[in-house]
Amino acid sequence: MKKIGYIRVKMFKWQIRHLIVILLASLSVYLIEQSSNWNEMHSWNRATGDTSLFMIAFALIIGPLTKIFPRSVWLIPWRRELGIYAVILALIHIAIIIVGWVEWDLITLFGFKSDPSLEGYLMSQRGFGLGNLLGVIAIFYGLLLAFTSNDLSQKFLGGSSWKFLQQVVNTFWMLVILHTSYFLYFHFLDFPKDLPEPSWLQIYFLILVIVVIFFKVVAYVKTVGRKRQQKIHDIGN
Repeated sequence: MKKIGYIRVKMFKWQIRHLIVILLASLSVYLIEQSSNWNEMHSWNRATGDTSLFMIAFALIIGPLTKIFPRSVWLIPWRRELGIYAVILALIHIAIIIVGWVEWDLITLFGFKSDPSLEGYLMSQRGFGLGNLLGVIAIFYGLLLAFTSNDLSQKFLGGSSWKFLQQVVNTFWMLVILHTSYFLYFHFLDFPKDLPEPSWLQIYFLILVIVVIFFKVVAYVKTVGRKRQQKIHDIGN
């Protein structure tokens, strides 16, 4: 009976986390979309992409945060929900681009443009193509993480294998950084000057990346320090 009660409480907490993350993510998407001065398609595209980015960053910060402040260990379970819904938003972000921007002409997603005189395609936007290619690769990494972010996968793969697989989150984050950096800082440089102002996310994105790096470095230094102290203590005894 105690075991059944524990499972019920665990499931209830799991459901609450999902609900809270969904509500906060939805609110973020709505507020970003409403504050945008781009067209409707691009506003929703940016809103889903920006929110996904923030959620990935928060999920990455939780691990180092618990090493720096052990009492924050209660945040660990939230990484799963943040990661899962970040990937879902990233998929919506891509779907909006495919339907609204390249209009199902998938090859144009990678920088090619139809040339009637050649009856084919020419590479016209290398940066655009590379940026999107990095985004697509990132999505595959994200899906791998999302599909294995559950207790069933952990039991099936085994603790060590599962943890090793989850380490691809660092590669995922690097791909997200490269993809986002291109579209925030470089993509619109060749566009007419009468376009709307660049995304407000430019400065916040830079701060966000620095914050993630800061927490990871501090957590690493603190972990190394603790291990050295433990080693000295063991030698002394």
